[in-house]
Amino acid sequence: MCVTFRAGGGFGISGGSRPWREIPELRERMERWRKAGLRRISFLSDRPDVKDKLRKLGVEIVVATDLGADIEHSMARDLGVRSPKTVMNETFYLFCPGLKVAVLSAVTAADAGAVPVDREVVSMGGTEQGLDTAIVVKPAYSDEMFHPQRGLEIREIICKPRTMMGPSGFYLSRAWASGAQKV
Repeated sequence: MCVTFRAGGGFGISGGSRPWREIPELRERMERWRKAGLRRISFLSDRPDVKDKLRKLGVEIVVATDLGADIEHSMARDLGVRSPKTVMNETFYLFCPGLKVAVLSAVTAADAGAVPVDREVVSMGGTEQGLDTAIVVKPAYSDEMFHPQRGLEIREIICKPRTMMGPSGFYLSRAWASGAQKV
């Protein structure tokens, strides 16, 4: 199964965030896109060619709003309003960005009815476009994520990056945060 972002999403190819500048494979990909004259890359939800390839491979696709980047994310980014969701996301980032993606993808898939909430699943995520984190999780619906009996459980971290420190001395999961500090 593939969990992807809402329709209409994408990212610009202007300067690129710190991971795109510091991770060689991502930097090379960005350069190829720039040379091809691309200015924006759409998320999978707007890429029928990629969706068709996945469907031919038997991959179920769940298109939904990223639970970590919804209305509250816009309020934080555009209005400076912080919420408990910001604290939750930043806590996941302490492990690595892929943990946030893996956890919230499992919850998104549960909300869509694509994975059971009473059995373990393996969920994966990563930084920008690379998978680097895998967990065993018992998903929960988003409105029951913290429920004492039915809530989400991260049962095992199979793998994650040892460090997210980039060559510039910046911690890559904080690369997009305003005021990122060099350590």
